Amino acid sequence: MAKRYDNWYVSKVDVGLNAEGRIEAVERVLTAPEASKSKKEGRRLAAMTMARMTALGIENLHLNPPDHKKYSRLLREQNKRNKVKKMTKADLAVILADDKELTQDGQKD
Repeated sequence: MAKRYDNWYVSKVDVGLNAEGRIEAVERVLTAPEASKSKKEGRRLAAMTMARMTALGIENLHLNPPDHKKYSRLLREQNKRNKVKKMTKADLAVILADDKELTQDGQKD
């Protein structure tokens, strides 16, 4: 029986230019490893998921073999990129001041 994170999963690679103008590739995990009884069945299920995503028009998909370390590393990096800064009262005050200026100038309905 395959362990929870020891099975096939689907990821996507986004390629673009960073702030310095260099080419940068970022890999994102799209699915959790398929929870099945065998790795063969997990591969089949992950391949079906990948086929559905391809049919939806999602490009640059990859079917990844079981590798717990790589999967965990990708999730950690992904969580770091997606951290959201909490809004403070000072941030809210700036937004409200800008909104008030726009309404006074008659630019906003």
